[in-house]
Amino acid sequence: MDTSHDDVISLEHVWVSYNESIILKDISLQVKNKDFLGIIGPNGGGKTTLIKTMIGLIKPHNGRVKILGQDPNRSRKHIGYVAQKNYHESNFPISVFEVVRMGLCGKKGFLKRYSSKDDELVLQTLKVVGMTKHSDKEIGHLSGGEQQRIFIARALINNPKILLLDEPDVGIDANMQSEFYSLLKKLNKNMTIILVSHDLSAISKHVKKVACINQEIYYHDSKEIKREDIEKAYGCPIDLIAHGVPHRVLEEHE
Repeated sequence: MDTSHDDVISLEHVWVSYNESIILKDISLQVKNKDFLGIIGPNGGGKTTLIKTMIGLIKPHNGRVKILGQDPNRSRKHIGYVAQKNYHESNFPISVFEVVRMGLCGKKGFLKRYSSKDDELVLQTLKVVGMTKHSDKEIGHLSGGEQQRIFIARALINNPKILLLDEPDVGIDANMQSEFYSLLKKLNKNMTIILVSHDLSAISKHVKKVACINQEIYYHDSKEIKREDIEKAYGCPIDLIAHGVPHRVLEEHE
């Protein structure tokens, strides 16, 4: 498969298995610079595995993954990653400032001292996500939406070119969701974003493109997902929301 010069992520015929069970089956996907891609699919369908394969945390047993034209392990420094919400981490007695500063550990190492320049970078990053005034608070005292902004700040502190978010909208109430996606829209002006979600209705108004995955991937380089793709992926009728307008595309459950 040919890839253009502005593909920042390229997967070609990627297969991933675990204990002889196929998790990802023949996945080919190209993501271009400053795309905002939403990935949906049923639980256990391989969404998180796909993200971890892009990062290089999981190595496919067949196929090729390129991030910015390189092996994922060589290009990981250009990726910001927000994993599924860790409730243990969010309740740990640690300040917002310290959580964001932890994003520098990969570059500095755990035993090296932080400089005043590092501290200034933390404050600048908190400003980007609109959370400077909360810098001294314990992260467990913040709302779900505020916590996610902090985790995004930690992912942003190394100025990544790609931001990967694994179900970041879980636990965020409707009021905070609007602000959350406004932040992502602003960030998308300068970086590529891939967002995994279980809720297409929540993300369809905000992302530029949608892919559906359940071992195999169903993707047409747009927001459009064909009726038969959804049916194959979920194995049951669902409501699909496209372009922010609700359309029933499959029949009711019997």
